[in-house]
Amino acid sequence: MNLSPQETIQLFRRKLNAEQINGNNEFESEIIQHYYQILNILSQNYKQYREFIPYVLSSLEQNGTRALSYSIAAFWNLFKDILSIKNITQFDFSLSENQISEATNKK
Repeated sequence: MNLSPQETIQLFRRKLNAEQINGNNEFESEIIQHYYQILNILSQNYKQYREFIPYVLSSLEQNGTRALSYSIAAFWNLFKDILSIKNITQFDFSLSENQISEATNKK
């Protein structure tokens, strides 16, 4: 099922609210799936980020510790992925090796 960004965020919010109210993890796998879909939506471009981030943050804030547990799990999973990336560029120190003129220092 291919949902619009609004539909994905609404489903995420409804399922998270239902779990919070009922005190269970009935929608855990679906919430996790929606969470990653939302992160993908937010990272597409800045316009989408600005449009949808208030709704996402509102959903997370309304559900306190339950939302926090999903957020921490997503963070650690993504952190592991980032650490496994072998394409790490070296820091360019060439700028620091150049001499700075007195005129630049005075500014």
